[in-house]
Amino acid sequence: MLGKYPVLPITDDEFLDAPRSEQYDVIIVGGGGGGYHGAFELSNGGKSVLLVDDKGNLGGNCLYEGCIPSKSVAITIYLMEKVKNLLKGDSPSVSPETLWNDVLGHKDEVQTIRYRQHIREIKEHKNIDFVRGIAKFLDAHTLEVQALDGSWRKRVRELIF
Repeated sequence: MLGKYPVLPITDDEFLDAPRSEQYDVIIVGGGGGGYHGAFELSNGGKSVLLVDDKGNLGGNCLYEGCIPSKSVAITIYLMEKVKNLLKGDSPSVSPETLWNDVLGHKDEVQTIRYRQHIREIKEHKNIDFVRGIAKFLDAHTLEVQALDGSWRKRVRELIF
């Protein structure tokens, strides 16, 4: 596997194919907060955009392993503690393992909801070609994009505008 992530988020089968074109107005590597917002704005401005991300969905590390999952865990534990205090400790006892598994289940649900929203958002922009893959710069305007499993490889060029 070329990607560095042991578990990949949900994606759409369309995003697993090679880029549809050999040239784009703009090529963006990375589907994090800066990458996808930039791609959406360029798309709204009529530019053709190739967006390449090795996770196969938007949100970058913030959604994958950073702020979103950590906040989901933190707020869930905070709220559980508040409920326990309101009940004056009379709440049913739950094993720490069960509690932790429930917290992680909530975190996974929050991430899945957001990943599904991102899939819809990408598809709303008809001139964005989103690809799960690894991009390697060959020169200032040419990249080689490869599938994580090595099943395809394609050279693409960014137009200078």
